[in-house]
Amino acid sequence: MLSLRLRAVAGAAVVLATANTAFASGFEKGINWGAKEASYGGIGVVDKGANALWFNPAGLLNDKAGHQVSFNLSPTWASSSGPIDSNNDSVSTSSLQVVPSLIYDFTVNDTWAFAIGYYAAAGVKGDYYGNSMIGTNNTSNVYGDVSDIELSLGAAYKVNSQWQVGLGYRISYVKAAYSGVSFTSPTNTANWLNLSVQNLSETDYTGYKLGVQYKPAENTKIGLEYRSEVKLNMQGNYGGTVNQGSVSLPIDGSNATLRSTMPMQVVLGAEQDYEKWRALAQYDWTQYSRVGELNVDGSVTANGGTVAVQGGGLHIQEHWNDQHVIRLGGEYMGWSWPLRFGYSWTNQVTDSSYASPAAFPPAMLHTLAVGTGQTFAIMDHPLEFNAAVEYDMSSGSANGAQAGQPFDSNVNQTRAGTVALNIWAMHLNAMYSF
Repeated sequence: MLSLRLRAVAGAAVVLATANTAFASGFEKGINWGAKEASYGGIGVVDKGANALWFNPAGLLNDKAGHQVSFNLSPTWASSSGPIDSNNDSVSTSSLQVVPSLIYDFTVNDTWAFAIGYYAAAGVKGDYYGNSMIGTNNTSNVYGDVSDIELSLGAAYKVNSQWQVGLGYRISYVKAAYSGVSFTSPTNTANWLNLSVQNLSETDYTGYKLGVQYKPAENTKIGLEYRSEVKLNMQGNYGGTVNQGSVSLPIDGSNATLRSTMPMQVVLGAEQDYEKWRALAQYDWTQYSRVGELNVDGSVTANGGTVAVQGGGLHIQEHWNDQHVIRLGGEYMGWSWPLRFGYSWTNQVTDSSYASPAAFPPAMLHTLAVGTGQTFAIMDHPLEFNAAVEYDMSSGSANGAQAGQPFDSNVNQTRAGTVALNIWAMHLNAMYSF
């Protein structure tokens, strides 16, 4: 029977701060899917057709009555790096995720349209396994893995020749898992905690979107969309190890509840068509400052209950900024295959004192995109193909403990060094109208 009692509240906090950071910034990639929208730098609030179920439900009305099916596929390659071990060595990892969506849109007449769709709304993944810990024979695992899949029902109504409004109801299925490393001694880097929160999941039925589209002139369109806040109470369990020098004790698989929020969002954008050119702009605001605290409930013990790692819940303060995204896009329509291009800028959301390579860097994000598309006829019905390539880059400095030093529990719970993220994505879309 071990008498060791590790009061590793600060240690547990750094692990779960990774989760909160992921929800705050890395959880929502700048462009999730949608080939035509991606090629404009992620601009979709002025969309028309099936994909509007996600971007702005007011745009579900097509020019004429009929059915439309849209299938999107976005293979995404992400590589990230940052300091993890007590020597602050930079480690890197890469992953491939395939982001799908399938949406059916039925334009009943020139006044009403309805839609149903399944799509990946958000996600982030960064896995670092087998990290060597200085001064011990043990290795650690650090990872963050989040996915948010939504089933949505939408409707759009045409008020008059200039105004359209829309409503989307969202059922969100969220899954997540997190693991990180912290030190349990203020002077000894051989004593550390590798705590994880595993198998987290929840289905939420309260989300919705409201949209408006306004057409003041034949070649001008303006869109506004509001996404509601969704509160999460994700059920899962604790895992990992407690490490004392060469001794490694398994953490008991007790229940855990992570409480957080997917904040509300407002998007405003515009499109202007010229003879051979199209210009687009969009501004996204997401209220991440609303999520000021991460709450994780459940007692943490190790070695069959003989070691109390942390009793009671965790209430971890973060210092996030609201997320602001500026998107600019264009299209040259003078060729048979149009040339589309876009750029988006995202401000720094994650606090530098809570940065993790398994989440989003404490830095601005820059996104570049280019694409094209073409419409063919299948049995006298249009089949539209679109494709785009996207590149994202972000790199920033984490303000944390220096190499060879444990965490300073009075300051922060991260390692000093550069956290970087690079993403390549291919966006493919097929849209059939009949």
